[in-house]
Amino acid sequence: MLHLELPASDVEDDAVIETICADPSWEEHLDAWLEAYEKYRQAGGDPWLVAPADFEEDVKDRMYDLYTTRRKSAALRAIREMQLASCPMCGSLSTGDLDHHLPREEFGEFSVMRANLVPACTHCNSSSKGVKFKGDTPQRFIHPYFDTWAGAPLWRVEIVPPYEAATFNPVVLPSVAEELKPIVQFHLNNVLGKQFTRSIINYWSTYPRSLSEAIETHDVASVTREIEIDLRRAVVARRGGNAWDCAFYRGVLANPDAIEFIRNEIIQIADQ
Repeated sequence: MLHLELPASDVEDDAVIETICADPSWEEHLDAWLEAYEKYRQAGGDPWLVAPADFEEDVKDRMYDLYTTRRKSAALRAIREMQLASCPMCGSLSTGDLDHHLPREEFGEFSVMRANLVPACTHCNSSSKGVKFKGDTPQRFIHPYFDTWAGAPLWRVEIVPPYEAATFNPVVLPSVAEELKPIVQFHLNNVLGKQFTRSIINYWSTYPRSLSEAIETHDVASVTREIEIDLRRAVVARRGGNAWDCAFYRGVLANPDAIEFIRNEIIQIADQ
């Protein structure tokens, strides 16, 4: 979860449609198509404010197919290959895919709109998110381009005992504005899948040994200070505070019992 600059200007996005509609088979749809683009921008891609445009089904099908034929174009490849340290949608440490913020199955008119195409990873742009785009009012997905607040820390991993076999939940930070909390929680619930769970289980199981190599004293203050250092390093490395490892460290720091469990694990490792 990151805030990103738009990959194309309004003029550049509109120019793609104007080029397509230079073909006589598309010409009659130009004005309505450009109007749909403008409504999208004004609404910031919010699905509660943007309704599918009123095109005939066969036209929508053709619009849907435009992405298939253009997905390897230089313009779309540039979005897919942005040099990002974490996924702007789910926070995983991988990228390399593209996600339609409003799915082209419902919004074919935005199939090749770069303002609707966000860099993502295969973990969140498959079974986890699917074609869902909103829940109950005001639930929706965070838009990396239009939601400027997405650059702030939004969540942490809740660590649920028993700590020997802990379970993990993504939760919104108390500092997030009340009106945004339903949006952020919906986003977390629908982009974080099995790979997230596997990764956090691995973080939790290996973290005591990793910490044991970094500290010499095992009191609570020393352990806590090292976790804080790890969080700061992760925020810098990921260029934002919403990557999975950042949320994990934040969750540990919010849980004194989890810190104590880790501290005891470190002591046992030191005694081996």
